[in-house]
Amino acid sequence: MANNLYQAILNRIRRMPKLFPGVRPTPKPGLPASIPFGPGRIYKTAYMNYKHDPRPLIFVFSSNAFYTHAINIHHLGGLQGTMLRMIMKMRQSNMPLTGMVMYKFLKMRAAGIPKVAYRLYFTKYLVGKLVSDGVSQIPLPDKERFVADPFINALNKMIRPRVINKVRMTQEEADRLKEEMGDAMISADQTIIGRRGMPSR
Repeated sequence: MANNLYQAILNRIRRMPKLFPGVRPTPKPGLPASIPFGPGRIYKTAYMNYKHDPRPLIFVFSSNAFYTHAINIHHLGGLQGTMLRMIMKMRQSNMPLTGMVMYKFLKMRAAGIPKVAYRLYFTKYLVGKLVSDGVSQIPLPDKERFVADPFINALNKMIRPRVINKVRMTQEEADRLKEEMGDAMISADQTIIGRRGMPSR
């Protein structure tokens, strides 16, 4: 009984907007739902239902009015360099990337990343600012310009360097990347088809 009361108080404290200056309170029921987070982009956020990280830095797989699937970059530790390389590989593939394809690609190429840093957030408790275009090839102008995070600074310099030096790949590297991305897409399609075929409860 005491544990339940303690948990209820703790959850209420976590959700109090005054702990997060500038963060919007939870929308009232009946208001139109929004989908604020773009797949493949990176956001600096505040999460009002946090357990470990109140301000996650997230690479988004997918987001709707209910859930946001993402990699919390803060949890990557020594894998941040690997995550930078994976983002650049996905950009170089020049292929259409869904959230499932990005997840499958990371799982095949760097399984440690989703293993330690994949998180599922309740979208209504999550607010944030765009800090990097990530894998998206369509730059958005309203990104936060001054970000102290070294990961974001490094990624944004790689994506939009002041001096444009085109990254050249050998034909063998290009073929291998295309094959791996194709495998990720096939795996993603099989996962989606498998879910559709599951019996309803």
